[in-house]
Amino acid sequence: MQKAWQFFQRGFFDEAEKLCNQLANINKKNTDVIYLLGLIYLKDGQAKKAIDYFEISYKSHSNNFEFIALS
Repeated sequence: MQKAWQFFQRGFFDEAEKLCNQLANINKKNTDVIYLLGLIYLKDGQAKKAIDYFEISYKSHSNNFEFIALS
């Protein structure tokens, strides 16, 4: 996951997306991966797809007060 964030922060969105998709295939409930995919799609101009991923991530954290407070 750390490598995917590094790719994202450096602007290597394709590499970050590939790595996130590999990680998501391993663990489909990894909300950090889902959130990062949302950011990647947002940067790529795919707002609808980004919102879908953000909603999934948010719903997974809906019982987490700290996540909601930071949102």
